[in-house]
Amino acid sequence: MAPVQMDEGLDIPVIYGYHTGMNRQNTKPVKVTMMWPPEMIQQMKRLAQAHTRSWNGEVMVALREYIERHNGGEEHPKTA
Repeated sequence: MAPVQMDEGLDIPVIYGYHTGMNRQNTKPVKVTMMWPPEMIQQMKRLAQAHTRSWNGEVMVALREYIERHNGGEEHPKTA
């Protein structure tokens, strides 16, 4: 990280904040209807509450982690 030279001669490192929510393209969410086993619904509700997330947020995190795991750690795999 390169420091930024200020008028007073102070060297201040530049820190860029970034989170996954900033990585969104201008796309509208797609509504999906799914059938879930009742026990899985209860487990996901418990996880969402434990992580202080909404149901939808917990499902999105779980799916994102699943996708990254199967893409070798990449959220968007390279295509040949």
